[in-house]
Amino acid sequence: MIKSISIRNFMALESLDLQLTAPLNIITGQNESGKSSIRDALLWAFTGQARSLKTHADQAALIREGAKSAEVHVTLGANQTAGPTFVRRKTPKTAATVSGEVPDIGLNPAILFDPYTFLFLPEAQRRELLFQVIPGLTPTAADICARLGQDERFKAFEGDETNRQGASLLAIVKIAASQGFPAAEKEAVARRREVKRVLESLSEVKEPGKTATIDNQEYDIPTLNFAAIEGALKELQAQKDDLLRQKGAAEARTRRRDQTKTKLERIDALIPPDVNDIMILEKELTSLNESIQKVTKEIAKAQTRQEFFPANCPVITLAPTSCPNAGQMVGQDPPAPGVIEALQQNKAGFAKTQVQTIQKLQEARRQNEEYNVAMGRKAALEEELTKMESEPESGVDLYTEIATRERRIARGRAFQKESEDYGRDLAEFQAAQEKVATCEQEIALYDALAKALAPDGIPSQMIVEAMEPVNSLLREAAEHLFPERPLCLTPALDINLAGSPFATLSKSARFRVGIAFQYALARLSGSRLLMIDEADILDYAHRAELTNFLLTHLADFDQIFVFFTSDEPFCIADPRVQSWWLENGRISELVGVHPSPGGHLKCGAP
Repeated sequence: MIKSISIRNFMALESLDLQLTAPLNIITGQNESGKSSIRDALLWAFTGQARSLKTHADQAALIREGAKSAEVHVTLGANQTAGPTFVRRKTPKTAATVSGEVPDIGLNPAILFDPYTFLFLPEAQRRELLFQVIPGLTPTAADICARLGQDERFKAFEGDETNRQGASLLAIVKIAASQGFPAAEKEAVARRREVKRVLESLSEVKEPGKTATIDNQEYDIPTLNFAAIEGALKELQAQKDDLLRQKGAAEARTRRRDQTKTKLERIDALIPPDVNDIMILEKELTSLNESIQKVTKEIAKAQTRQEFFPANCPVITLAPTSCPNAGQMVGQDPPAPGVIEALQQNKAGFAKTQVQTIQKLQEARRQNEEYNVAMGRKAALEEELTKMESEPESGVDLYTEIATRERRIARGRAFQKESEDYGRDLAEFQAAQEKVATCEQEIALYDALAKALAPDGIPSQMIVEAMEPVNSLLREAAEHLFPERPLCLTPALDINLAGSPFATLSKSARFRVGIAFQYALARLSGSRLLMIDEADILDYAHRAELTNFLLTHLADFDQIFVFFTSDEPFCIADPRVQSWWLENGRISELVGVHPSPGGHLKCGAP
């Protein structure tokens, strides 16, 4: 129960405090007095939302013009004891913050704070909301499987998670149980769409053609004996390998014969060396040796030692004595200038010629030796050539035979490839056909699931079965709000008041129908807070019906707020009710009551 509300700088309200002592609070005031600001402040405090302003930037509009922040303090409690307080605060530049624990009010706040909200929700949202609050509309996976089991299509899959379709069925059923029927229907449709895409791709896999043209001749591929083709290819390859070996041996013999002929041709091309040349060179070499010896002796003779007087006389004296003939030859005259140099030049020339002659002699001897060796090999080569030429030929055109085998092997491999391709393509086609059958079964399954989980399927069946709790509470409300006029929600989720559809009702009747649904949904969801805005649409008689209804059911709620637009204060003389007058953003509790038309009490000035 709310014990107090303090609002600071929220929309039109600068400062407002409510100390609540009764479960039913009626707040009246003129237009633009701030009643909607109180309602929005409470909605914002409990939910963080107000007037569809959700973002941080948008909610800056909730701050009263010129203020630095907006705050709403709510203190909870039981009986006369104050309990915890929570505060929601918003500054222009920061997101709203909350201190303290905000209680869960148990239902979509928009419905609890506005009688019209549920009535104008789209059918899918109304259905979803009913599934959240109506007992019996939260089935387990086993419950849903049992309902699906009424169709023989599903009995084959139920409980068999090894079966792909059975696993898909159970997965979608679990989504329905945990996330709701709309999510499960969406999943079934998504899976069906995916399987259809797979089916479209499988349609591109065509059955392979059965004929193939090889060497300009058409053959029926399925009739080809694949094993026989493989055997024939192995035999042909063995024959080709043997022919290649024969070809290699024949080519090797030919190469050896040609090489032998070439060697004989080279021997025949050799010119026999002249023995006289070697003898002449040997004589020349002997003559050169003699000439070198002779000139060597002449050089030695020319270089015989000559004695010269020393610088000091070889007389033993106490002091050395210079020789008057120092540097002069003692005997024999010196040779003529340049003789020794000329002799040495001659010797060098003889030596050079000697080296050249030795080289010529060595080359002549080498040629002579090579010629003798070649002559010795010629007989053996001639014998070898005669033997090779006497060997019989195979009599087979190896090149033609090898080419024939290659053509036959190529043809066999063409048969082999066509047969392999056909087998692979046929296996792929057959696998695709099996998948097509599986996909068609899955599509049928997902079609059936999507239909069963759609709003007009199992959900509608369950709503029909579980509608009684809603209609029972609607009947309770109608006893006060529509005396002798039954109110109900049809299985099609249409609102019916005494046989009249909702669209034909007056504004006052629509408003009271909205209150009845607020009451029913709050009761079903366990919500303990209710707020009825714009109740001034009701005349005094209908206000009396409303207040009697609310007083009768006060035990079902912790707090009820009713807002009236009025030019004068309005209150009810009952200790369970607090009446308030709001004027220019200031609120005060009403006092000094006196009777008013319709059996109510009109309050005096505050």
